[in-house]
Amino acid sequence: MWDMDFVVGDSGFDKGRKSRTSTLVPLDIAFGCEGPEICEGVSPPSGQDLDPNIGTTFKPRGIGEPSVLQVWKVNIDHGEAKKTHHTEDYDSAYLVLRRGFPFKVELILSRPFEPTADRLQMELFIGSRPSFEHGTYIPVPLEDDLHSRETRLWGATVLKSEGNVLSLLVHTSPKCIVGKFQVCVATLCHGYLFRTARHHAPNVYFIFNPWCPDDLVYMASEAERCEYILQDVGHIYYGTADDIMQRSWNFGQFDFGILDACILLLDQGKLPLQGRDSPVTISRVVSALVNSKDDNGVLEGNWSGMYGLGTPPEAWNGSTAILLDFRATRRPVAYGQCWVFSGVATTVLRSLGIPSRPITNFESAHDADASLSFDVFVDENMEILKDHMKDSKWNYHSWAEGWMARPDLPLGYGGWQVVDPTPQETSEGVYCCGPAPVNAVRDGIVYLKYDIKFVFAEVNSDKVYWQLGADGRFKAICVDRNVVGVKISTKAVGSEEREDITHQYKHTEGSEKERIAVEMACRHGSKPGLYGRLLERGVGEPLADPRPQPDDVWSTIAVQGIPEMGRDITVGLRVGSTSESAWRHVTLHVRCDVMYYTGVVHGCAHKGSFTVEVPPKQDITTWLQLPYSAYGPLLVTQAAMLLTVTGRVGETNQPIMQQKTFRLRLPRLNLKVLGEPVVGRDILIEITFHNPLPEELSDVGFLLEATGAQESRRMQQRSIAAGGTVRLQERITPRRRGVLKVLASLYCSRLHLVHGETTAIVR
Repeated sequence: MWDMDFVVGDSGFDKGRKSRTSTLVPLDIAFGCEGPEICEGVSPPSGQDLDPNIGTTFKPRGIGEPSVLQVWKVNIDHGEAKKTHHTEDYDSAYLVLRRGFPFKVELILSRPFEPTADRLQMELFIGSRPSFEHGTYIPVPLEDDLHSRETRLWGATVLKSEGNVLSLLVHTSPKCIVGKFQVCVATLCHGYLFRTARHHAPNVYFIFNPWCPDDLVYMASEAERCEYILQDVGHIYYGTADDIMQRSWNFGQFDFGILDACILLLDQGKLPLQGRDSPVTISRVVSALVNSKDDNGVLEGNWSGMYGLGTPPEAWNGSTAILLDFRATRRPVAYGQCWVFSGVATTVLRSLGIPSRPITNFESAHDADASLSFDVFVDENMEILKDHMKDSKWNYHSWAEGWMARPDLPLGYGGWQVVDPTPQETSEGVYCCGPAPVNAVRDGIVYLKYDIKFVFAEVNSDKVYWQLGADGRFKAICVDRNVVGVKISTKAVGSEEREDITHQYKHTEGSEKERIAVEMACRHGSKPGLYGRLLERGVGEPLADPRPQPDDVWSTIAVQGIPEMGRDITVGLRVGSTSESAWRHVTLHVRCDVMYYTGVVHGCAHKGSFTVEVPPKQDITTWLQLPYSAYGPLLVTQAAMLLTVTGRVGETNQPIMQQKTFRLRLPRLNLKVLGEPVVGRDILIEITFHNPLPEELSDVGFLLEATGAQESRRMQQRSIAAGGTVRLQERITPRRRGVLKVLASLYCSRLHLVHGETTAIVR
């Protein structure tokens, strides 16, 4: 995906890799003079540039002479810089700065600075072979007039000169490369050159800056900056459109080692240093490298239900343990699914300074053939033909959004961008998706960069039913327009509530604007001609030969109460007629499947057929019982079930098609903090769990982590009896004051996605 001749090295993980040859701006040119006297020990041939890549401190001729200006120490004011740059929460060995904002430097010199005789400049280096042309070697000259400087350029001004101490204010560029720089100082006086040694130079991270109006990630609202940059815990939503659940996620973007892991990720993606100034290119690499499908990225996806060689996806409570494991081993971590990919991508983007948030789309279509329709194939008896089903509809799908301008696109497509690292389809030969502008998705402008067509199908494709005819060909018989992309959700700003942002992805369902967007998008799909004819028909209207009588039978599916794991399920099938005088005989085929949340069927728990006689202008409800003994042995991750009802009306040949997805309510963990939390002191966390199943659970694992405490802890319980209760305790040590969020999850072969949380205040 990227040019293989790349420059690496800002993370410290790049030894032995290839680097570009560099053409450097020598100090004599940067200082604007003809050239300094040659220093002892470094005698380049006449006419050759003085190379800043030389790793020694130059010893000027006459080292004891007072005229030589040497820099003995470089001090960067960490406290004030962290506050003004909003990086106080980063637990890092190096200072983290946001580009576009100034920072203060104090230089301890060998003698007082003489402005009329001494020339001095700061120098920043990144990578193994820094180059001025690539922006990896940055000379920062002193300026006399602060107000005349170009805001997008580097510069430094003298704040105070007192004895041998010189205080500077360094102005940074909002277009700076994101990564870890070395900070050096060079002086030129009376023809003598001095530069501080790079191997002793202080290191600083530069990241994106949503507080800076000139940065491409600028976000105007302080409340949104606090939510999408500074908040290290959030919510990810899951379940079904009728039963939306939430779980807290520890993003941990400020935890020790996380920023290093994020920079390693960019190295792993072979993104050239000169490409790391753009949130567009970085977010695209993030979408590719958070999964490991083709590039040894962070997470290995697994939807099989077999997790013996790793951690089950539903057991993760946050991103920290995953990214630290990846940093330590440089190997994919097992295992992840969409909400884990989403949470990790959000962490990486926030850590690098890009505002981001996890998004969940309910009833999310997976368009496998780029037709921009969700296609369902049935036989002459209206039963699903599984062998022909390539498309699928997930109960929900999660991705991340990043906030940025899009100078590579026409005006109007900046703002939120879909960044989806779940490996579903390839883009430009790589398993990645985005950044796709949400505004373009809403309006059906699917031909812009990147992957807008795929995202549009996820949120706004129409569901088309195709029936196999006697001639062996399929004919479109019905289209539903409002069954894909509902209740698109994210955490509300400054609140624990869910915010529905469906209107940001699609116009009001059925409105003229929405239909225009669908038509616009479908013109660029793989079936533009046929699908254009479908768009002219009404919802549920037959698309083959017209029937002699209008449709007058309707049907609904309802699950009685809240279905709970371990108990029998009751489902009601309601069939009604609007006919004024005629009875209707309706033949129905009912199938109840246990499925993964991705829409893939794992097994059939019930299948049957029957006929209902419906009187004129009345309705009949048929109740079906589904015992735990029938569905329990088939259950997989997230306990999702799909009820499909198909059939025909005998008198009118009207087709009946209904599907309903529901999930079983799972138990929760009860967490309690024992004792008063104080920084640096151990406290106990008690976990209580009741087994709701009429069977014993074996090899039960618990995963516990807390914000600002330590790495995640694992606990094992050999077995939990049927209907039994277990209590466990684990010690944690809070490391910072404020809100302590404790998250825990349970995982075993029979129960999945069982979790709990609690909060406390650390003093």
